Amino acid sequence: MPSTIAWLDASADEQQRMRDIISLFTDRDSRDELGIGQVRDSLGDALFPGSSTLHTRARYLLFVPWIYQYVEREREASAEAERLERRFIDTLRKSEDQDGLIGGRAGAGVRALPSSVYWNALGLYGIRLDETQSRADAANLPRSIRLRTEVEGEAEPTPVWSPEMPAPPSGFPTDVPEGFALTHAEASWLRDRIVSAAPDALYAHLLDNRPTEDSGFPWDDPAAASATGEARVWLDHAQTFSAVIHGAQLLYNLQIAETCDALDLEQHEGRVEQYRAELDAWAENVENEVDRFGWDLDDFFARLANLRGTPVRAGTATFIREWLQYTRNEPPASLANSTGARRLIRIREHTNKPSLYRIDASVKRLRDWGGASQAGRLAFRWGTVQVLLRDIHDGLERPIGTPDA
Repeated sequence: MPSTIAWLDASADEQQRMRDIISLFTDRDSRDELGIGQVRDSLGDALFPGSSTLHTRARYLLFVPWIYQYVEREREASAEAERLERRFIDTLRKSEDQDGLIGGRAGAGVRALPSSVYWNALGLYGIRLDETQSRADAANLPRSIRLRTEVEGEAEPTPVWSPEMPAPPSGFPTDVPEGFALTHAEASWLRDRIVSAAPDALYAHLLDNRPTEDSGFPWDDPAAASATGEARVWLDHAQTFSAVIHGAQLLYNLQIAETCDALDLEQHEGRVEQYRAELDAWAENVENEVDRFGWDLDDFFARLANLRGTPVRAGTATFIREWLQYTRNEPPASLANSTGARRLIRIREHTNKPSLYRIDASVKRLRDWGGASQAGRLAFRWGTVQVLLRDIHDGLERPIGTPDA
């Protein structure tokens, strides 16, 4: 039976935890065997607050509240909002640009609606005024408030959505010919909301300094290189962590590949040579790209604890510290054959995933290995954020007053 995840209409924190679980399944292998997912996700939050690997286009940050405002007079507003979100997929299909269309394949049967995907961001950016509000409450509250006001004369409380939000295009929701293209006013307003919510983040810096579209990592982008203050500190920490931990990711996959070779699993033939070559390239890169000797790991973990509101798990912190120490005590080029480094990786996997480990596993368990288990270097949602930034910058470059035709 295939795995399924039910989207709960719960608090913002619960929704974010669910999104974090689902985001793991966007990788080729999502089991987080080395247990670094919480650090990866926290760094993504520090660099690009409110972002998610499930985000596709920036205009959804307006489409969702416009839909909720459209149905707020309906008796069953919550159910009507869901129905309209599903019908809206066909509306967007009429536009030329369908890249990032949620439900583009599944259609009205899509499970994760835009409102569930973007709900946390809408609260964080102040587009939705009450961060604790569920989707059902946000849909049904306006009508219940209006009825109480009419019957009991109660004063109008704070609205659900920002009153400063741009108005939807004239044909909304049945006709949005420009699709995901933001008007200048919409792009300017979204930029201001994100910058206001996280003024010191790299995200805010890049909303004022357009990045290129061909950089593979945020630290490789010329616009990001000009960041200062907290944005620069987080970027440096993220780059160093990504560079250092990538060796552990590759050594983990090398040991799985060696297990496959020992079991004569022909479908993974050549993987050992592949990962040894990648480890050689990593060793050269980590020597030249970052200062692993000067990296202040205490500051790194203290900042993560302050950001998360709780310390990084003790086992995760210990693993990162010990792996960093191996890269300092031994030449990185030697770690592919280091008994101690190999043991650290093996123990970490067996401790973190005691019933799902792959190093020294059986043929049955290794037959479904895809050949790469979180082997790619961490980029902290950069590919996703590049698209959102492009949408906003494209809108900012449109003439002021350009209508949504």
